[in-house]
Amino acid sequence: MNFYVLHDEDNQQRLTENNHEEMSDFKELVECPSNKGHPRGGKRLKPMSVEIAHHKVIYDFVWTWTNECLVQQSVVQFLQDHHVTGYRLEPVKVKYRRGTQQPPQFQELRITGWGGVARPESGIQRQTRCPDCGYQRYSGTSDPSQIFDEQQWDGSDIFMIWPLPMYVLITERLKLLLEATTFKGYKIKTPQEAISPDGEPVKGFSPGKLRNYFLEERAHQIGDPLDIF
Repeated sequence: MNFYVLHDEDNQQRLTENNHEEMSDFKELVECPSNKGHPRGGKRLKPMSVEIAHHKVIYDFVWTWTNECLVQQSVVQFLQDHHVTGYRLEPVKVKYRRGTQQPPQFQELRITGWGGVARPESGIQRQTRCPDCGYQRYSGTSDPSQIFDEQQWDGSDIFMIWPLPMYVLITERLKLLLEATTFKGYKIKTPQEAISPDGEPVKGFSPGKLRNYFLEERAHQIGDPLDIF
């Protein structure tokens, strides 16, 4: 099956900035009792709060520097109308960096679809797992086109593959639906274009734990057997 990556439009001027006053305690801090090199952000503690540049046209899709996807109501309605699966919506605070005018309402598109663990043929394998804090380190991919194993996929239109949870993967069905719209603010890329745009092997991934991305019950269901909860 062909699959693609829903991505920002490669325009850094349109990426959001964190609202630092409200994002200081955005995530829990995970510290390791045995290794000082393992501190990292964990589960979210509250909704995102971001600032965007004041443009005459605010696009339907807006992205953060860390690849979170924010969508206007037009996109939400489109997803609902076409019975798109594999996502949930979460509130997000959005304001302009300057001025008092209010931008349109956005929601954050969070992935709930599961595409399994990357195939060994991609070159990805777990190298490290800390027994004290759960820190995981995976090798990089030499061939991003090989990460998808259809037998592990749950059939969702939007899904993630582990250990690449911040890549918004989509089916060809959703790709074709999006291409028939006039939405702005996104690109659809091949896995190679999105994950390794320069054609060089990716060095590695440290995704944290699955519960940082999925709701607790689903993270347990999927993550416990794989030791990634």
